[in-house]
Amino acid sequence: YPLWHIYNKKVDYTAKTPIINGQIFKSDLSLTCHRLKFIDKAIESQRANADYYFQTLNLDPGMLCSEKSGAFYNRYLYPIRFSSSKHCDLMADYLHNRQIGTIKPYKDIAEVAATHYGYAGGCPVTEQISKKLLAIPSYYSLKKGDLQRIARCLNEAWAEINIRCSTRL
Repeated sequence: YPLWHIYNKKVDYTAKTPIINGQIFKSDLSLTCHRLKFIDKAIESQRANADYYFQTLNLDPGMLCSEKSGAFYNRYLYPIRFSSSKHCDLMADYLHNRQIGTIKPYKDIAEVAATHYGYAGGCPVTEQISKKLLAIPSYYSLKKGDLQRIARCLNEAWAEINIRCSTRL
């Protein structure tokens, strides 16, 4: 965890990667073929984890990402949409201090799109949402105790954030 935390402060995610369209490395192909045998079970576990979060997290309505009718999400990550980037950052800090990994998968998406794809603005709502989205782990290898701990810490953090922010009004 400490190494990953330091790495994420230094790495430039906007840098070009050595990916070549239409080509897959033999090692990646072998690993992919092996993992495909277990993908249905993994997705089933991830969806069960997401259901647990949906039932257990004490968050405001609209913060949780529910599955739209007719859609099927693999639920590898569980996104939570906060009302402000400040709340999102406070939650991320609280969970990281308890060694619970989170990611902000789209935080820099506008900058990446501008740098690599010629994005010149025009999607302000998407840009705002991207700064308020935090994903918590939901992957298949989590144990029930892991899920319980993540949910408990997240609920504690949200209660603390609400108290802290409401006393500053």
